[in-house]
Amino acid sequence: MNIGAALQRSCAIQNNACANAINSGAADGSVSDCNAQEKECNAAASAKVKRQALDFGSCSDPSIVFEEGLEGRDQAAFIANDESEFNHGSALNIGVIASFICGQLESACKAGAEAVSACKAGQTAAGKSHVLPFNSTLY
Repeated sequence: MNIGAALQRSCAIQNNACANAINSGAADGSVSDCNAQEKECNAAASAKVKRQALDFGSCSDPSIVFEEGLEGRDQAAFIANDESEFNHGSALNIGVIASFICGQLESACKAGAEAVSACKAGQTAAGKSHVLPFNSTLY
């Protein structure tokens, strides 16, 4: 699977989690809010900065995944895709993981300013979501 397909799939998974949360009453909003969020997610994925162009310093993969059953959790959570470089553990709020990864990129990885800036922009965008039950979004 190429990166574009993987990003599109992550947006679809996020949409399903959002709709399930709304349909079960665990989150406020409507399924149309989830669909709009998926559309924004796909647009962001299509327009994303090419990862190859960013200098991650000594680190190679600062991406975040959203999965069921992480660390024995009953609900889906966020975690760094590469825990050898970003060993934090999982969290229900993407902002927790994004903040850690951005900090590591800057301090431990010695990433370039553009990569740190892109990370912080993603962290800010993730913090603006209000649809998912964990106050989080994938991008």
